[in-house]
Amino acid sequence: MRRFRFRAVFLLLACYVAVISFAISRMGDSLMVGGALEADPLVIIDAGHGGFDGGAEGLGGIVEKDVNLPIALKLRDLLRAEGFRVIMTRESDVSTCDEGLGSISEKKTSDIMNRYEILKENPDAIYIGIHQNKFPESSSFGAQMFYGPQSEQSEILAGILQQNFRELLQPENKREPKKAENNIFLLYHAPIPAVLIECGFVSNPGDAAKLVDESYQNKLAYVISGSLLQYIEQGYYPQVEPEL
Repeated sequence: MRRFRFRAVFLLLACYVAVISFAISRMGDSLMVGGALEADPLVIIDAGHGGFDGGAEGLGGIVEKDVNLPIALKLRDLLRAEGFRVIMTRESDVSTCDEGLGSISEKKTSDIMNRYEILKENPDAIYIGIHQNKFPESSSFGAQMFYGPQSEQSEILAGILQQNFRELLQPENKREPKKAENNIFLLYHAPIPAVLIECGFVSNPGDAAKLVDESYQNKLAYVISGSLLQYIEQGYYPQVEPEL
């Protein structure tokens, strides 16, 4: 049985945010989470866009795909250190679309559908999409969670993430989680607990400067990983029925 160290990890996370620098310690009290799990929790980390699809373009020439990927890779490493199984939709600057396609529209459709297949093939997983926001008005700032409507657990996880972003990173952020509509295909149709994290606005000077900073990217990864540990500690991860 896996023993998770949520309390110690999350306490140290708060210290990290306060002093700008810390390393997660694996020492201290541990607790049992949600009873016995037949397998270590599985998380699909989806670094949005990639390859031909740069996503949103922000201030100072920031390209969304280049911000999504390092955050996703840092999150991958933290979760693996905590005993999670992790599936990455991409680990470099590539698209997941099929080869030989002509138009941009065909490539984008193929890219989304291939990511969607990963969700369908892993019904015991949690989906985390890493993205960045953009708005014509540069005053818009802060992280926001979007959750899939197909699983009740999606809203719960989104609420945990939004609260922790506010309390640990962005106390001035008043945004609330939003249910995904059908214009966000992957999230709207996700058959598993699914949250898309808009980490910030590349169109906002303050957010843009932080999002390309490695120290801040580390903080984002710590908050997301700590939130997933909290979600599991509260017993929401799907339990496997024992065989009779």
